[in-house]
Amino acid sequence: MKRIGIVAKISKTGNIIVKAEYIPKIGADVVDKRLKKIGYVYDVIGPVSQPYVVVRPKDKNPELSGSELFVVIEDGRGGKGKGKGGRKKGGRKGEGGRKGRNR
Repeated sequence: MKRIGIVAKISKTGNIIVKAEYIPKIGADVVDKRLKKIGYVYDVIGPVSQPYVVVRPKDKNPELSGSELFVVIEDGRGGKGKGKGGRKKGGRKGEGGRKGRNR
């Protein structure tokens, strides 16, 4: 979990505008300090030197002015087909699965 920043305002369309301390990925889940899901990252706007994160809230009319918001960061572990360590490829039974190995 990483802090995005503090809520600056709620837009007319109901989106939450956060003054960003950290730029999360679009679509990342956003939570409050009690780990209650608030919504997801919809967009990043503004200049590079002072970006804002637009959060699309799960509920209408959230009461969050001045609140800290956080993003849930996945560590990239787990999941299907990620990383090394799968089944060995090639070779005959009993050869240990390493091609080109001289014995």
